[in-house]
Amino acid sequence: MIGFVTQVCQNHDNSRLFFSIPTIQNPSHENDHKGISLFYEETEVLQKFHVLAGLLMWSYRIPFRISPSYQLYSFLYFSVSQLSRRKKAPSRSYSGEGFGSTNKTHGKGISASALPYKRTAPSWLKTSPQDVEENICKFAKKGLTPSQIGVILRDSHGIAQVRTVTGNQILRILKAHGLAPEIPEDLYHLIKKAVAIRKHLERNRKDKDSKFRLILVESRIHRLARYYKKTKKLPPVWKYESTTASTLVA
Repeated sequence: MIGFVTQVCQNHDNSRLFFSIPTIQNPSHENDHKGISLFYEETEVLQKFHVLAGLLMWSYRIPFRISPSYQLYSFLYFSVSQLSRRKKAPSRSYSGEGFGSTNKTHGKGISASALPYKRTAPSWLKTSPQDVEENICKFAKKGLTPSQIGVILRDSHGIAQVRTVTGNQILRILKAHGLAPEIPEDLYHLIKKAVAIRKHLERNRKDKDSKFRLILVESRIHRLARYYKKTKKLPPVWKYESTTASTLVA
């Protein structure tokens, strides 16, 4: 597929250039054109730029050169070649500081577990719901967290999803039997991480990166605690304090 620039528009602050180019999908069908949205990345070498073109789920890099007459916006390709197809287009918008998620955004990547479409227990599984609940309570009395219980049931008992067998999640089963943890598991592990960073800083006081990471972790703790207070999973008077945090995860 070969593309060429036809229109150029520039922002008022000259920060980005947007292009509209038709692409020839098949040389035998020259009238089959589709528009592509582009933005440029400056390489500062002989006024050469690279354009990242996004078309549906695919993206392409196009090399071109800006002519000395900048006001005319006349562009000339210095190499007309086959565009190289990449695997995936950027999944996040350009913010001016680079791609990627910040501390408070929801873009955490695309890696995730995929649950099966069928929500019923497999036919080969002969374990009864009562046996599963007994095992969950037995493991909880030994001090295991809900996620650790789920890993043991999956790896040792062949139960991929407790909900498909019992109709309830592990944490709801523990709440029904009065065995649920006092602090939610995600908040517990954040507090544990903050305590470990503080112990590290006591031995390495000049570690500025760890100081910054501690600020991020503790800000997550405060936001998550505020959410759990709102949903009444934590008492209203619960408060995270760095001086007494080690007693919560002891």
